[in-house]
Amino acid sequence: MRAFALVILLCSSAVQAVTFTVTSTSDTAGTTCGASCSLRQAIGAANLTVAADTVQFNIPGAGPFTIAPTSALPTIAQPLTIDGYTQPGAGANSLAKGSNAIIKIQIDGASAGAATTGIGICSSNVTIRGLSITDFTRQGIGFGQTTTASGCAGGPFTSGVAAGNFVGLSPLGAADGNLFVGVFVQGFTVTIGSANVADRNVISANVASGVLFSDGATGTIDGNLIGTDQSGVQDRGNSQSGIAFLGAGDLNASVGSSAPNVIRFNREGVRVGGATTGTTFFNNFFSDNDDLGIDLLASGTNPDGITANDINDVDVGGNDLQNFPENITVSRSTTGLTISGRVDREATGTSISYLIGVYANPNCSAASDREGERFLGTFNFVSTNQTVENFNNVVFATTEPLPIGTGIVLTALNPTGNMSEFSACTNVDAVSPTFTVNKTADTNDGTCNADCSLREAITAANANLDGNIIAFSIPGAGPHTISPTGPLPTITNPVLIDGYTQAGSATNTSATTSNAVIMIALDGLNSPGTDVGLALCASDSTIRGLSVTRFSSGIGSGVTNTVGFCPAAVKGNTIAGNFVGLAPDGTTALTNTSSHVIVSETTGATVGGTLPADRNVIGGAATEGIAIIRAPVTGLRIDGNLIGTDRTGVLNRGISRAIAFTGPIAVSTVSIGGRAPNLVRFSTHAMLISSNTTRASVYANDVLDSNNHGIDLIASGTSPEGATANDTNDGDTGGNNLQNFPVVASATVLDGTLTVVGTLDVPVAEDAIYALAAYENTACDSVGGTGEGAIYLGFSYARIAGSAENFRIQLPNAPAIGSVLTMTATDDLGNTSEFSTCTTVTDGNIVFANSFE
Repeated sequence: MRAFALVILLCSSAVQAVTFTVTSTSDTAGTTCGASCSLRQAIGAANLTVAADTVQFNIPGAGPFTIAPTSALPTIAQPLTIDGYTQPGAGANSLAKGSNAIIKIQIDGASAGAATTGIGICSSNVTIRGLSITDFTRQGIGFGQTTTASGCAGGPFTSGVAAGNFVGLSPLGAADGNLFVGVFVQGFTVTIGSANVADRNVISANVASGVLFSDGATGTIDGNLIGTDQSGVQDRGNSQSGIAFLGAGDLNASVGSSAPNVIRFNREGVRVGGATTGTTFFNNFFSDNDDLGIDLLASGTNPDGITANDINDVDVGGNDLQNFPENITVSRSTTGLTISGRVDREATGTSISYLIGVYANPNCSAASDREGERFLGTFNFVSTNQTVENFNNVVFATTEPLPIGTGIVLTALNPTGNMSEFSACTNVDAVSPTFTVNKTADTNDGTCNADCSLREAITAANANLDGNIIAFSIPGAGPHTISPTGPLPTITNPVLIDGYTQAGSATNTSATTSNAVIMIALDGLNSPGTDVGLALCASDSTIRGLSVTRFSSGIGSGVTNTVGFCPAAVKGNTIAGNFVGLAPDGTTALTNTSSHVIVSETTGATVGGTLPADRNVIGGAATEGIAIIRAPVTGLRIDGNLIGTDRTGVLNRGISRAIAFTGPIAVSTVSIGGRAPNLVRFSTHAMLISSNTTRASVYANDVLDSNNHGIDLIASGTSPEGATANDTNDGDTGGNNLQNFPVVASATVLDGTLTVVGTLDVPVAEDAIYALAAYENTACDSVGGTGEGAIYLGFSYARIAGSAENFRIQLPNAPAIGSVLTMTATDDLGNTSEFSTCTTVTDGNIVFANSFE
C-alpha cells in the first residue's frame, strides 16, 4: 500500500506545473534553470516535463533587455507559456486603438545563424506573450515548426496562442523585421490576438508576410496591428502580404471575427493561395497597402492582381474565386445609405444566402480602390435562384461619418465561408449636384443658376438630401469678399463648401506654416452680432478654403446660425484649410468676437488634419479660438493648426482662450494634436478643460507664449483657475479628473538620448500604463510654478502603480543642454495632466566629485 501511495506521489509530482524564471540575458546552454537562468535553459528545462509550465522573467535593471541567441533556441516540445509581461516594468496594452504595451524582453536573432526561427513550437497548448521577436533568418514565431525551420513530427497541434507581442519591431517600435515571416502556422490551430486589447500583437516590418497560414493551419486572427507601428499610424509594412493563406484545402480561418485588425502598408492586405478555401476577413481595416486589400489567386501562391468576375461563378482558385459585388450604386438616406448591386452566381435553382460587407474609403482614388479603410457592417442578400442576382435599394443604417466624396466598396461571403475580393469603388455622392457661386452680392431669388449667390447656393443644397458641393467661380482677380446682410441659412444637408475651387486659390504645402492662397472671404461686418458665419446642422460636411471674419462666431458644427442647438447631434464634419479671424492675406486680424470655431453635439469631427492642406490658421482676439460647448462631443480631432498666430506662426494674433471646453461636456473623447501638432501661441489661456470634461487628450503640440498656463484643468466650473497642485494618490476630481502631472527628478542628455527620471503620484490601487510626453523650452515660461511646452520631443509609455510610482524613460529627440524640460501625463482613457514644473536639462557626461552622475 505504501508503494502504491509512493507511485501516486511521484506521478503527481511529475505532472505538476513549474515556473522557470529567466534572470539573465546570457545564452547559457543546459536543461536546468536555477538562480541564474537563461531563456535557453528555461525552455530546455520545460521540455523535460509534460506539465503546462511557465517561463517568466526577472532580469535585474530597467530594460528593455535583449536576449541574443548564438544558435537556434530549443524547440518547444511540451505545453508552455512564455510571458514577457512578467518582467518588472512591462505591461500589456490597454488602449482601444493602437498599443501602449511596454515590452521589456527582446529576442533578437541576428547572431542565431542561418535558417533559424525565433520561437519554434511542436506542442499543443503553447502561449507566447509579451515579447519582441526580431531579426531571425526565418520566422519570428513558428507554430508547427522547429527552431531550425523544419516541420514538426506528430501533430496536428491545437491551442497555440500569440498575444501581446511585437513581431518584427523592437520594444520601442523600430523596424527590425524577421527575414521571412513574422508568425508562421502549419498543422496547428492558433489564436493570434483576440478581442481583449491586452492580446493585441503588432506584426510588422517582416521581409515576407506578417502572418502565414500553411497546410493544416486554422484559427483566428483578431485585434492586431499588421504592417504599422504600435500607434497604428506609421508605416512599418511587411514586404509581402499582411496575412497570407497559402495552405491546401479548407482552412476554416477567420480574420477579424471578434475584433478588427488594422492591415496597412503591406504589399497586399490579405493573399489567398490558389488551393486555399474557407477564409473570411470581415470587420477589418484595410488601407495604404501597395496592391489589393484582398487578393484571391487563381493558382499558385504569387499575387495575380484583380480576378475579374466570371459568368455563373464557375472558376476555381483561392476561396473558389468568389465573385465580388458589381454594378453598385450608393446614395444617402436619412438613416445612412441606400445600396444596390449584383452578385453573379452559379446557374442553379438552389437558394444562396450571401453576406455583403460594406466598407468606406476617403474617396475613390486609385489609392483607395479595392481596399476597405473602415468597416461599416453587413447586410444579407438571399438569391433564391439563378434569376435573382440583384439586390435593390437596400437600406443600410450606419452612424459612421461619411463625408462628401466617401467611396464605398463591397465584398460577398458565400455560405461555405469563401469571401470575395473587394469590389470596385463607388462614390456615395457620384450624382451629387454642384452649386456654383458666381457673385459676391447677398441676393436670394430662390434658385442657384447662372446667377448664384452663396445664400442661394446654401438654400439649394438644403433642398437636396444627397451630398452637395458648393463651388466658386466669381469673375475677377480676387480675393472676393461676400458680406451677408443677415444670417446665412443654417446648413441642414451634407455639403462640401470649397473655397479652393475659386480661380487663383491654392492649398497650403508648407510643413510648418501656411502658404495657402485664399480667394474667398466671408465677412460678417454687415451681419447682426449673434450670427455664426457658417453653421452646420448637417452631418458629413466640409468647409475649406475660406477666410471667415467679423461674425460673432466664425464656423460652427452642431449649432444653428444664431448659436442655437441643432435638432439632433451631427457627425463627420470637417473644418480644414481656412483662415478664421484673419483676412485672406493670413496676417491681418479681422476677428470674430465670440468664438472662431464652435463644436457642439458632434461625433467624429475634425478641425484641421494631418496634411499640410488641412491646416487652419485661427487668430484674432476672440473669446475662444475653438470652443467645445455641449455634449455629446466624441471622436473630435484638433490637429495641425496654427492657433493664436498668423500664417507664419510668428506674429501675435492671440486669443483669450485658444482651445476651451466651456459647456456641459461630461465624458468626451477628444484628441488635440495626437496625429499632427498644433502650434498654440500668444493666448491668455492656451487650453482650458472644464470641470465636467474628461478624456481630453492633449499632447504632441507646441504651446508657448501664453500669458497663463499652457493647460488648465479646472476643478469647478469653466473659468480659469490657474495651476492645480498634485494631490496624494490623485483622488481629486475635475477636468480630466485633475490628472496629476509628472514630478521630474532629473533630465539628462547622453549620446543624443534624453533620459528622464521622476515620479507620478497615482491612486493606491492603480497599476496602469501612462503616456509621458516631454517638451523643450528655452526658458521656464512659468505662471504659478508650472511651465508650457514649446517644442514637443516625443513620449514614452511607463507602467505606474500605486506601490511603484517611479519612472525612467528615454527619448531619441534630445533637447539642448541647459534648456528647460516640462512633461505631461496621459492615462489610458485619454485624460492629460497640466504641464509639470520646469526642470533644467543637464549633460549626462558630467560626473560629480562624489562619483555620482
